[in-house]
Parts: sequence; C-alpha cells; structure tokens
Amino acid sequence: MKTRFAFLIGAALVALGGTAHAQGVDEFGAYGSYENRYRVPNKHYFAFEFRTGPYTPRVDEQVNGTPYATTFGDAQRWFGGVEADWQLLRLDKILSLGPGLNWAYTSSSGKGFLATGEGRSGQESSLNIMPMQLGAVLRITALADNTPVPLVPYAKGGLAGALWWSNDGGETAEDDASGTDGSDFSYGYFGAAGIMLRLDWLDQDDANTARAQSGLDHSYLFAEYNMCRLDGFGSNDTMDVGADTWLLGVAAEFVF
Repeated sequence: MKTRFAFLIGAALVALGGTAHAQGVDEFGAYGSYENRYRVPNKHYFAFEFRTGPYTPRVDEQVNGTPYATTFGDAQRWFGGVEADWQLLRLDKILSLGPGLNWAYTSSSGKGFLATGEGRSGQESSLNIMPMQLGAVLRITALADNTPVPLVPYAKGGLAGALWWSNDGGETAEDDASGTDGSDFSYGYFGAAGIMLRLDWLDQDDANTARAQSGLDHSYLFAEYNMCRLDGFGSNDTMDVGADTWLLGVAAEFVF
C-alpha cells in the first residue's frame, strides 16, 4: 500500500513539473515555461543621425592675416555627416546616456594669390576637412515619455579630431619653403547641445507597427549647436580646422 501511495505521489509531481515547464510556440512566440514568461529581455538601444549645416573652419583666428578668407572668400560652405550612438545606460522614461561617434566632410575651393603677389593663381586650390567627434551623449527623455510634449533635449561632449588636406590643381599642396605637404591631423575637444522633436505623434499607429516589426523605437528631427576646438589643446603647431556652427538633422532610435 505504501509503495503504491509513493508511486502516485511521484507521478503527480512529475506531471506538475511537466505542466510548469511545458512550452510551445504559437503566433505570439514561445509560451509556457517560467524562463520564457518571466525572463527580462536583454535589449540594446542605438541611435543613428544624418547631419548637415554651415561650416567655416577657424583657420584665420590663430594666425596673422586671413589666409583662408583670402583664398576661399566668404561664401558659406556646408558639411554633411553621420553619427551613431549606443545608449548604454537607460533610465526608463527619464534619460539615456552612452558613447557617440560622428563623422563629417566639407570642402572649400578658390583661386589663391601667387607667391609673387601679382594677382591670383590660374589653378584651383581646395581645403578638404573630415571632422570626427567621439564623446558622451546625454538625452533627457522625461518630457517626451511622460507628457504630450514631444521634445527631447540633449547634450554632448568629448574628444574631436579632423583629417585635412589641401590641393593645388588636383595635387596635394606643398609649402615651397619647407617642402611640407599640405595635409595633417588636427585634434582637440567639442561640446554640443540641442533639441529633438519626436515624430511619433504624426501617426502613432504607424510608429507602433514600426516598433514591433523593425525595432524602430522613435524617429526625430533635431537642431544642434556644436562648438569644436581643434587647436591641439592650445598648440601653435596645429592648424585649427574646427568650427562653431548650427546644424540640422534627422535621427532614428532602434532597439535590438
């Protein structure tokens, strides 16, 4: 009798265990197990930006005279660039913080003056700049996440650098006196602040569908003021090709 009773209890425990851990898959995904029902997904959030704005390098501010303005004039030049951010820390409905890296390109062209001072050169000269910035990106999402106001203020700051080179008639320029190539890498720091307009309110149903199907969490338009110093932290040997400028762009946040 005792043996039979123990057998029945054992069978019941096995059945309960099987029920507790049984799992399957339907159109909504996995179901049934404690692991699947209560496990918190390990999500990673990323943001990608396309950016553009006016760009006037600070070349003339650290030298006597105005070599940049003299060669290239005062016409407005523009840059285009991209940025990728990893939102490493997220406090739900408050803020996000993480590293960001951006890259851009701009170019100026004109006809410089002859070394003899007798008029301008007949060949085109150009200055090409690839600015890059690596730093921390802080976004305050509390307003957009908790109120009907779809605005996300943000701030950025960190290290910056730029690869630059000048061309004369399609070839890399060279200093006639020293024989030095007209190319180098300038470095320094940057700081930026801006405001993002979250676009989910334009069509909330489409925003929800995109979030579920492609991981697109939010989309934005944004405006930013960016201050970039590329003077080698005060070095006289580094040409400052950084700029202080306003820029506009579009951004998208993804969750994986």
